[in-house]
Amino acid sequence: MDKIKSNIGIIDLFCGIGGLTHGLKESGLQVKAGVDSDNNCKYAYEVNNEAKFIGEDISKIIGQELNKLWGKSKIKILVGCGYIEKLNSIKF
Repeated sequence: MDKIKSNIGIIDLFCGIGGLTHGLKESGLQVKAGVDSDNNCKYAYEVNNEAKFIGEDISKIIGQELNKLWGKSKIKILVGCGYIEKLNSIKF
């Protein structure tokens, strides 16, 4: 299983301060980078997760940039969580 995990590269979209990244890291998976348009998240994301933070709108990122972040990972995974601020106004 460790050999498989070492071949996996993950990029976290809409990463915020990195809750999903942190959970993946705790599971033994390597998250290469997190992407979020809110640059206020950069410090907390990088310090808590030891992963690169890309402060950009994901619509501006192209495949070549993602491939560079993945590096030599044989298994390339994109993960992401919905933008929670929009959900805060919903009444259940």
